[in-house]
Amino acid sequence: MGFEVIHPREMERMLKERCAMVIDVRSREAYRTYHFRSAVSCPYEEIERQCYRFPRQQVLILYFVIFTVILEMA
Repeated sequence: MGFEVIHPREMERMLKERCAMVIDVRSREAYRTYHFRSAVSCPYEEIERQCYRFPRQQVLILYFVIFTVILEMA
């Protein structure tokens, strides 16, 4: 199993072609606040227990946030 960073356009293309699935690995609360239209929720802590849910014939795109930037106007 390997991991790659992909461009949002590549993700969009893969979703249109139905060859990928987006998995939102953020908390369920973050998922409820906002998520990609076709994403399914599976918090990172649960991914090993829940991996049976994911189709093996599709690319799995894991969605998460590394950091958030807040800008203030002076």
